[in-house]
Parts: sequence; structure tokens; C-alpha cells
Amino acid sequence: MKNAVSRVATPIILLIPLIHTVWRRVLRVQRSASKHLLCFYTLGILLNAIGDIFLIQDIWESSYTIGTIFFIGGYISYATGFYPKGEGYQTGLFIQTFLMMLTCSICVFLIVYRAVIDSLEDIISCAAYLLVQCIIVPSYVAQPNNNRIRCQNCQKMGIYGSLLVCLSDYMLIIDAGYKKYEAKQGRDGTIPAFPLRNYVVMLTYYSAQFMIAWSTRQWSCAEKNNLSQIEDKKYEQITQDFEE
Repeated sequence: MKNAVSRVATPIILLIPLIHTVWRRVLRVQRSASKHLLCFYTLGILLNAIGDIFLIQDIWESSYTIGTIFFIGGYISYATGFYPKGEGYQTGLFIQTFLMMLTCSICVFLIVYRAVIDSLEDIISCAAYLLVQCIIVPSYVAQPNNNRIRCQNCQKMGIYGSLLVCLSDYMLIIDAGYKKYEAKQGRDGTIPAFPLRNYVVMLTYYSAQFMIAWSTRQWSCAEKNNLSQIEDKKYEQITQDFEE
């Protein structure tokens, strides 16, 4: 069990030194993500890692609910850290994306409704978790579009990561709901058409976490790109002066 815990939690924890140390040394620029973002993002990583631990082992009967609470806290920390203070979201885009994700979350809730209907605790935790999915994606999609201080490629990585997080969580919720419903019927809950579901869920989850981590580079990469453009212009000017 300890090995299982370390295998699940370690890849997420390793993102912390990657962000705080490795990438800073690689990029070597003054501008970086704000302390506000880094603090809340680090908190989000730790909460997600704890949530992973509760989800993979049955510590108590409410282990799944406790893990869900930690994940909700982790995702809210992400959204809080990435909130563009002083600029604000693109409101129209945020609302549109929120409504799209709300539709997807309602569909997922209807799929697992039969599994959670008998437990108010399950209904509340499932609904709250799905509602957070409706917020996490818009919080990345509706970020300000400022090429001067933000690297657009890194910003897009955050969007892709948030979408993959939702995809992973949707699959996890549907799988858990199906197993729970099948257990009520006295069956094992195996889905024959989806034998590799655990691998797919974890692959999308880890990929999503890495992409979101990569999006913290957007300010550093933007400064490095600006410096490169300045150096290129200087080189062109020197070349032109030499030719003249």
C-alpha cells in the first residue's frame, strides 16, 4: 500500500521543485510567476497529492468523500493562484465556457445519479466536485490576452491542462459511480469495453498537472522572448551598419 501511495503522489509532488527551482535556473530571467500564484499553486499541488492518497486506499468509509474535498480545495487553490489581479477575466468568454462546462457536468451527474441517490453525502460531494470543474476550465480559458507580458503558448498549455483535468475527473466519477451502482446489484462493476480505464484516467491526470505547471512559465517565457527579439533587432542593426 505504501508503494501505491508513493507511486501516485510522488509525480505530483515533484512538480514543486520543478517550478520553484529547475525552470527558474533554465530560463534565467528576472520576471517569473508572482508569489501569490506560486503559493496558491504549491498549496493546490499538496492538496491534490493528499486527495490522491485518500482516493487510492480505503482508510475510512468516507475516504472517497474526504479525497474529493481535498481535490476541490486543490482546484480552488489553482484558480485563486491564476486569478489575474488587476486585469480580471474576459467576462464574456468566462461565462460562455462556464455554461459549456456546466452542461457537461450535468450530463455526468445524470449518468452517476443512480449510484449516489441513496446517499446525501455522495450527492453533495459529487455535485460540488462537478461544480468546481465548471469553474476550473473558465479560469484558464478567460485569462487576459496580453502578448507583451504573457507567453501565449504557455497560456494555452494551462487551457489544455484544465480540459484534461476535467476529462480525467469525469472518467473517474463515471467509473466510480458505475462500480457503486453495480455493487448494489451484487455485481463486480467491471466495464468490459473499458479495460484500461485506470491507466487512461491516470495518464490524462498526470499530463494535465504537468501542463498546468508549465503554464506558470508564461511570464518568464514572455520576458525571455522579448529579450531575444531585442537582441535580434540589435544584431540586424549592427549587420546593416556594417554593410553600409
